[in-house]
Amino acid sequence: MQTTSSLRQRKRARFDFIAQRVVVFFGWAVLLTLGVLIWHLVSNALPLFKSPSIRYAETLHIPNDQTVIAIGDIARGELLITRSQDCNLQFYTLGVTRVLQRVRSSALACSAQVVATSYAGSTYVADYVVGGLVRIHQIVGSERDTELVPFLTTALPSNSVEKGSLTVRVARRWVIVQFTDANGKNVLWVDQQRPTRSYLQQFNDEAMITPMPSADATIIATRDGVSLRTFNSEVTQPVTEQGFLNGFLSLTEDPRAVYESREAGQLNKWSLINRDGQFRLTPLYQIPLAQEEAAVNVSVDASVNLGLILTNKNRILLFNRVTGEVLHHYALVDRPLMLHWFDDVLYLNMFKQIQLWNVKNRASASTLSSLFEPQQYTGYAEHEYVWQTTNATDYQLSKFSVVPLIIGSLKASFVALMIAVPLALGAAIYTAFFAHSTIRNKIKPTIEMLEAIPSVVIGFIAAVWLAPMAQQFLIALCLFIIVMPLALLIAAFFQAQLIESFPHWLRRTLGLPLISLAVAGIAALCIYHGLDGMLWLSQQLNMPFSAWLFDTQINKTTLVVAIALGIAISPTIFSLAEDAIDAVPDGIKKASFALGATRLQTLKNVVLKVAFPGIIAALMLGFGRAFGETMIVLMVTGNTPVADWDLFAGLRAMTANLAIELPESEVGSAHYRVLFFTALILFVFTFIINTFAELIRTRSRQRNAH
Repeated sequence: MQTTSSLRQRKRARFDFIAQRVVVFFGWAVLLTLGVLIWHLVSNALPLFKSPSIRYAETLHIPNDQTVIAIGDIARGELLITRSQDCNLQFYTLGVTRVLQRVRSSALACSAQVVATSYAGSTYVADYVVGGLVRIHQIVGSERDTELVPFLTTALPSNSVEKGSLTVRVARRWVIVQFTDANGKNVLWVDQQRPTRSYLQQFNDEAMITPMPSADATIIATRDGVSLRTFNSEVTQPVTEQGFLNGFLSLTEDPRAVYESREAGQLNKWSLINRDGQFRLTPLYQIPLAQEEAAVNVSVDASVNLGLILTNKNRILLFNRVTGEVLHHYALVDRPLMLHWFDDVLYLNMFKQIQLWNVKNRASASTLSSLFEPQQYTGYAEHEYVWQTTNATDYQLSKFSVVPLIIGSLKASFVALMIAVPLALGAAIYTAFFAHSTIRNKIKPTIEMLEAIPSVVIGFIAAVWLAPMAQQFLIALCLFIIVMPLALLIAAFFQAQLIESFPHWLRRTLGLPLISLAVAGIAALCIYHGLDGMLWLSQQLNMPFSAWLFDTQINKTTLVVAIALGIAISPTIFSLAEDAIDAVPDGIKKASFALGATRLQTLKNVVLKVAFPGIIAALMLGFGRAFGETMIVLMVTGNTPVADWDLFAGLRAMTANLAIELPESEVGSAHYRVLFFTALILFVFTFIINTFAELIRTRSRQRNAH
């Protein structure tokens, strides 16, 4: 007998040991999973704030008798174009041994001026012979299949073009030839479709000019200020700013932005802004430089908000194109003759050699200012919070302001609480304090079962049924919120007489059905006749309610989201609040009754005060769930990221934004990093809310236990 008992004890001890180890293992596994999740979020978000930098990679040598005309992305198979002493064009590519190899040669007249330009991924070479024509050729093909295809030929209205003053720019519609002759500086606009159609602009020698094809105009900088003149007009817009002209005016690949230096020590960015139907140059920000330092070249990245400045002090500065903040600077030994930038490779023409520099952390150009502060983006009239991650063309600014997403999440959550709190707390108070135990045992499990309904089902019902009828339903809801308390207040005066007319055994069970029928009747009255009643009342009072109602688009707005989201979080708030109210000791309630307090006085002065920490915890957990909800806000809203607290405006929550954009973002890009940063914000916020609510619940239980 003892042997059998000892065997059972050993088996039970062995089972308990294994069960304990399994529980401990899975407990640590949960903590480890949480740690891995946090590490993954942080590791993908923190590189967003790692400053970009440049690092020397290698040097490519070119023959001593040749001059560089154009530098393509050599590292990726594009061409390097030079001109030799025999006046011929030489085309080079980078070989497998990392040595430049000549693949083609093209003869040119020695008296010709040769310049190169690029547009939309194509390279163009233009040559001009004094007293002759400007011939522009497009380079087609690659390596040994390279060909010079005639693109456009035009005659300059001058026979005395200064050597070295010729520049050519190819745009979507125009070919723009800029040159200097005895009469001053000139800009010739030639229509690509009709080369015989051209416009000539003339300026004095003191002006700094640069054509802006996107505005069909030329930017002029003089001692009096900066102005804009269209190519077919002699009228110049009013001066926008005065100051000493330092001598730098440059247009970048960004079609609406220009960089200008009016005095040493700073660089100004200007943008075309549409004001009252006219495009005007507007200063956006200033980039501070060192004393007596001026910019000599500005270039911008095609895909990220990163820009590069080369100064007369042989410094290279990397800056954020949105805010103008300098992120990194590097001092060179000598100033390069030419600078070209392609993605993560920077090419510097350092006299008979080309240096390759790697641009590190290009996706880390974002700053806290660009993420959380309003910015005046190129083309925008005012400072705004904008979330816009997709661009139609290269060199456009990506707008990564997370404020519209945070406002969308907060707006949806707070308004959802306004819907859920009256419903959930009212049901919890009735069920835990007023209802008979028989009714409570039926209501509580029924409402808690609603919590098991998937949010995607609620979102689907709201998107298919609620949103289309929102125009009438929301007016009915607002009317119901106003009429319902008044109706209940009137019913309270007749409650005693009505209850006395029923048998005693019906009084406990008949109250809830009667109240439910009354509420349903008032709701039906508001739904089917509320809108007509409001319109009739507005006509009688001569109020513009009807015009406002039909001009306002209510579907896909915050109010629709709030109703669906409020219904989704109501069971959570109800369950926790009901437990907190029910956990109030009966002795405290009976003591209150013994002192002569009514049930309402006991509820107000005793029960709610004791259960208050638990109710606050229920509200916080409900708010945390609303803030982290995805499917409802994804399916019901129009997903418009606007920084607006208007309840009739759209919104986009952080959770919905992650579901929409994360699958399509490029891994490691700035967009990808910003999305992980918003996920980290979402995690931290919900973690703090839920942790704080759980602490309140724990302390409330401990206090009630004592």
